[in-house]
Amino acid sequence: MDFIFNELFLVEKQIDEHKVDDSNAVAMIRMLAKYNCHEKHMNKDENYKAILDYMTKYCKTFTEADYYKIIDNCIASVGKYGFKKIDSIKIMRSELSFIARLKDLRLERLAFVLLCVSKYDHYYSDSNEYWCNRSWTSIFSMARLSKNSPEERQKVLRALKLAGAIETTHKVGQDSLKILFVAPEDDNNVVFELTETDFKELGYVYLYYKNGFDGFVPCQSCGRLIKKNTSNTKYCKECSKKNDSYNKDEFYENWKRQNGLESLKTQK
Repeated sequence: MDFIFNELFLVEKQIDEHKVDDSNAVAMIRMLAKYNCHEKHMNKDENYKAILDYMTKYCKTFTEADYYKIIDNCIASVGKYGFKKIDSIKIMRSELSFIARLKDLRLERLAFVLLCVSKYDHYYSDSNEYWCNRSWTSIFSMARLSKNSPEERQKVLRALKLAGAIETTHKVGQDSLKILFVAPEDDNNVVFELTETDFKELGYVYLYYKNGFDGFVPCQSCGRLIKKNTSNTKYCKECSKKNDSYNKDEFYENWKRQNGLESLKTQK
C-alpha cells in the first residue's frame, strides 16, 4: 500500500511528461481538474478549456463529445482541498506511552499502524476525529503480522476496544475504526517524525523504536527498514534483485537527513 506524502510533485511530473493512460482517461481528467483549480486557480470555464486542450493533444482515445459531461462533473467535484503535501507525521510521547501500556507486542504494532494511518488520512480533514477505514488484511500486513483469520481479527478488536484504543462503527463491507488515543500536536511532546519512506514498513518502524533504534537498517536503495541479519545486510528483497552496487555513504547521509527516526537515534 502506497502512502504519498507529496502528491503534488508526482502530479506535476505526470502532467509535464504528458503521461496519459489511454485506457483510463477519466483518471487524468479528474487529476487535471483538481490541479487547475487548486494550483492554477482557474475558474470553471478556464479549467474546462485547459483540460480539453491537454486531453485532445495527449490522449489518443479522447473526444470532447464522449467526455464533456465527465469534464464538467470532475470540475464540479474537485473539493476544497488540493493534493497532499505532507512534510512528516509527528508521533507524540503520550501516544507511544499509551501503546506501550497494551503490554502485548502484537497489539502494540497494530495500534501503532492504526495511529499512523489515521493521522495520514486525517491530514486534510476538518474533523476532530481520527478514523482508519483500511482493510484488516492491509493493517496486519503493514504491522508485519501474518495471522489474519476472522477469529484473530475479532480477538484483536476486542482487546483494543477493551483497552480504550478504538471504537468500531460497522459500514457495509468494512469495519471503520475510530482511533481514541491520538494526542494534540505539541512540539515539546514529539518523539519522532515519520516520512514517506517510514510508511513503507510501519511495523518495523515500531520495532526499531521499541528495540532502542537497533536491529534494523535502511535499504541502501529505497530506504525502507529491513532486519539487520548480518553486518552485510544492504538491500530489501525487491531492491536486492536489481542493485548490484550502490554508493552506501552517499545514500546513508541522505537517509539520515530525511528520516526523523535516525535524527532521534543520534540524540540518545
